[in-house]
Amino acid sequence: MKSSRIVIIGGGFAGVKCAKTLRKSLPRDKYEIVIFNRENHMVFHPLLAEVAGASVNPDAVAAPLRQMLPHVRCRTEAVQKIDLDHNYVEYESHDGQMRQMAYDHVVIACGGAVNLGMVPGMADHAFPLKTIGDAMALRAHVMQQLEKAEVCDDVARKRWHLFANFEITQAASSSPCQDDEMARDECLATLAHCL
Repeated sequence: MKSSRIVIIGGGFAGVKCAKTLRKSLPRDKYEIVIFNRENHMVFHPLLAEVAGASVNPDAVAAPLRQMLPHVRCRTEAVQKIDLDHNYVEYESHDGQMRQMAYDHVVIACGGAVNLGMVPGMADHAFPLKTIGDAMALRAHVMQQLEKAEVCDDVARKRWHLFANFEITQAASSSPCQDDEMARDECLATLAHCL
């Protein structure tokens, strides 16, 4: 008897939980479970701000999918299309070619995407915070501004490096965070010693 294939798109909390639950509940000889995620790890998004702030190491917020999901096939290709009528996903393979994978069941758990274009000017001046790479880029920018402020003799320019460069906002976050005003006050208190 041919095994059924379950394709899960997304390696975040929902996709990983789904894969774990299905793998635990369904016999391996009858059900193949495949998870597609662009990265080979799951990111614990609520701690990305701490990675950007250098209080948490990047590897502390990433869990390798293959370790978390034994007996689940993990694919790092990006799914480009889901054909619900013909039961297949189309993905960009490691060689850049489009490939197809048939499925018997599909779970769409790919989460949200960052859209900095919703607010005019945001894409030009803001940093997304969705991946570990985003957190590291933000960390580098903050450190650069602090370094510039540290060596600046002009008080007005020093204040600009410390305060005019930073606006803390959150929109449609799924993680429990402090409100904007509390976060801003915390940052300003931390930066005040540089003045």
